[in-house]
Amino acid sequence: MPNHMTASSPPWVFKDNLFDKVTFLQDTTLPLDHDHNAYWRRLAGEFNPNIGESDRLAPDTGGTVDQSSDVLLTTGPFYQASTFGDKYVSSSWPTLVNAGSRSPAAAGVYHFTTLPNQTKDAAQAKMNIGLHYVAAVSGKAADFDNDGIPDYVENWHGDGNYSAHTDTETDWQNQQTIAGTPDASNVIYDDLDLDGDGMVGRIEKALGTNPLIQDNPLSPAQVITGDEPQIVTLKVPVNYTLITNVGSLQLTIDANNAEVYRIKQDANGNCLVRWNTTFTVPGEHFLSVNLKLRGLTPNGASQEAVFRAAGPFFSPPVRNILHFNQFYSTYNSSAEFYAELAPNTPHADYIVSLFDPTSLSTTPFQTITGSTSSGLIDVSSSVTDQSGAPYTGPSFRAVFQVTPPGSTPETDTQYVWYRACLERVPDGAFAVAYTADNSTDSTTGDRTIQLRAVDPLLNPYANYTGPLPGPAYLSSFNTPSYGGLGGYAGYLPNQDTVEHLIHDELAPITRPCGVDTRNFFFLGHGSPATLENCNDSVVLTIQDVGSSLGNYVDEETTIMKRDHPYRFVFLHACRTADDDGWCKAFGIIPDIQGIDILDNGLDAAQAFVGWKGENAYPADEAGWTAYQNTLNVFFGGWQLGDRTIQELVDRCQKQYPYGNFGPGWPMLPFPFQGRFPSCKLKIFGFNGLTRTGAANPVYAY
Repeated sequence: MPNHMTASSPPWVFKDNLFDKVTFLQDTTLPLDHDHNAYWRRLAGEFNPNIGESDRLAPDTGGTVDQSSDVLLTTGPFYQASTFGDKYVSSSWPTLVNAGSRSPAAAGVYHFTTLPNQTKDAAQAKMNIGLHYVAAVSGKAADFDNDGIPDYVENWHGDGNYSAHTDTETDWQNQQTIAGTPDASNVIYDDLDLDGDGMVGRIEKALGTNPLIQDNPLSPAQVITGDEPQIVTLKVPVNYTLITNVGSLQLTIDANNAEVYRIKQDANGNCLVRWNTTFTVPGEHFLSVNLKLRGLTPNGASQEAVFRAAGPFFSPPVRNILHFNQFYSTYNSSAEFYAELAPNTPHADYIVSLFDPTSLSTTPFQTITGSTSSGLIDVSSSVTDQSGAPYTGPSFRAVFQVTPPGSTPETDTQYVWYRACLERVPDGAFAVAYTADNSTDSTTGDRTIQLRAVDPLLNPYANYTGPLPGPAYLSSFNTPSYGGLGGYAGYLPNQDTVEHLIHDELAPITRPCGVDTRNFFFLGHGSPATLENCNDSVVLTIQDVGSSLGNYVDEETTIMKRDHPYRFVFLHACRTADDDGWCKAFGIIPDIQGIDILDNGLDAAQAFVGWKGENAYPADEAGWTAYQNTLNVFFGGWQLGDRTIQELVDRCQKQYPYGNFGPGWPMLPFPFQGRFPSCKLKIFGFNGLTRTGAANPVYAY
């Protein structure tokens, strides 16, 4: 028996065990507590004392030892198979029943047994010695009150005493601990999966499923539509309206978010997933449909609440011969045609035919031919029409025909869109919104956001002593304060204000300030699919925002629809930059390069800032007060006009934003910080965006 303790470690404790022909090799220089163990010992020739082996734990180890309490069997234990195993002890001599060191309640084995007749240790004075199984009745775990929840689950403390645990257990002797509420629907089980179907009680309630029956509806089945293999369509037997009311669905591939897909409503009112597979490596993959409920763990909760559920894995094969990359889905005057061939297909001839998707012509306006021996198609070409003039359409369809040696041709299609005509984004109004978890958030937090975000943006000249700031923004949603009095910081107290924000302020409609909103800052809780407060009373979904703005990626053409693109968005909320979903919902191109700015002008610049992982959030008045300095550095710096987003993000993630020079320099006691070291702010779009235009990105180290 190897000993992993040190001299300063507390001793290991061995109690109430049955050792059946066990050989011990023990370091007796370190303490070990043991008593009330049973031994069916090895015979003299079955162990080697010359190398330190023994048939029993040693008595002199410096620990607490009572060998007189041990049970030395004179006959081997007679094992018998029963409900949950084959090591129930039907008899032994001396008996092991009621021979342990403590009561069953003290040991937490009240609802367990060692006996094949399934008699619980329960109210015995002492627990039985030996391996314990959950006590069973009629082949199932014992359920005294027949509420569908085993006794050992309801009384998980294992002491049989519900009255001592009314805040963490349901009564194992009563079907309805709370009158009128079946125990299976009790909030005690909101974070527990009673039936093992992958959905905790909170999810079961939201979907209206039975928490005691394995009935997970997040089980996709493929529907053949004729769009295969490029588009895979999956039906999910759960109501679309119900899902949009309680949360959102996400598609994962091999435990990562799928790149291009959309959730739609089918003719029966259920959910339909349309997934473009051309950006996935050909072969077998594991897909799962996940549900994310609206809501978050309340501040101060002892454990993280569960708001997610996943359906069973589904494995439709991806049979495309090519694997495209979204990075090469755009063009200017020229385009780079890039695709990886399926594994084990290094050699092939190819023809890339370019078609105008607005034309009915079946003749391509340009054709590119070649061959590869590396398994990679990577060729650049100017894009010209049939007359040789530059092609100026907003997009084209590239049909790749690939012919491996000795094989028939196979085709895959990629849509490529024109960057220059889609990236020009005018500046506009600025909206600021935040959610609150408690009264401190809605008082001190409100003042913080008003004075250090809204006022610098809408009234930058007030109380400003530094360099001349940039122009003030307009807003129909927020109003600045004057001398710290009045103003509206953008507090979202309920869902009605959320609907007003999305449809009346963020969306492109005629508004009092006369300018469309093109900039947005949000502070609160979040996820890759939602912005919210902690108690599910305020929720903005990515579907609602993208739909209202007309911004989304078409799963069939893979073209990014941008009816109302934003210039600058900062979502100061957890996991909003785990992927580029929120970025695209606001119509921001995820990968704008410096060359794009040179080719298309300063109004091509856009930027999205969010959190990859979980960010820290002010939890009290002191935190909000400290946080004021950080917001002031960020938005005050932004309003100077020439500070890049990259520089401001870098500075505001450090305690000393202008260099670690010690006391006397501006200090941020509550900088933008993640809950864990791996959590960081992430920038999509162009990191050189400034208040008044764009510049080479400045990194502040």
